[in-house]
Amino acid sequence: MADKSSRESDLDDRLAKLLLAKPVAIPPKPEDLAATLREVYRKHSTALAEINAEYQKTMMMVLGIIGAGATLIASLASPGARLQLGTAARIGLGVAAVALVVVGWLNTEWLHRADRDTRLLLVQCEKALGLYEEKLYLDRESLYPRAYADFAAKANWMMGRYWVVVAAGVGFLVVLFGV
Repeated sequence: MADKSSRESDLDDRLAKLLLAKPVAIPPKPEDLAATLREVYRKHSTALAEINAEYQKTMMMVLGIIGAGATLIASLASPGARLQLGTAARIGLGVAAVALVVVGWLNTEWLHRADRDTRLLLVQCEKALGLYEEKLYLDRESLYPRAYADFAAKANWMMGRYWVVVAAGVGFLVVLFGV
C-alpha cells in the first residue's frame, strides 16, 4: 500500500515539475475564439478605466495637498498672524512640496505607460475581432475607421495634464518663499 502511495507521490512530483518547467498554452476552440476575445477586450477596457481613475486620484490628491498648504501659508502670512514661518520651516515645506510633485510625476509616468500599453492591447483585440476589416460588419466600409487604430497615441494626454500639478507646485513655492 505504501509502495502505491510512494509511486503516486513520485508521479505527482514529476508532473508538477513538468508543468512548472514548461507551461503549455491551450488555445480556445475556434467556436470559442470570439467569446474569448470579447472577454479579453472587456478586461482591458476595465483596466483602462481603472488606470484613468487612479490618475484622477493622483491629480486630486497632489493638487489638494498643495492647495491646502498654500492656503495655510497665506493665512500665516496675513497681517496680525500669530505664527510666522522661519527659514528652516520654509525649506522643509519647499522640499516636501517638491517631493510630492516628483512622486506624483513618477506615479503619473507609470500610469501613462500602463494606459498606453492597455490601449495597444485594446486595438489588438479590435483587429482580431475584425473591426477594421472592410465589409465584414458593414456593406461598404469597416466598422471602425482606420484612424481608431491610433488609439494608443492618444495616451499622451496624461503626462501633458500633469504639468498643471507642476505649475501648482511652482505656485506653492512662490507663495512659500515670497511671503
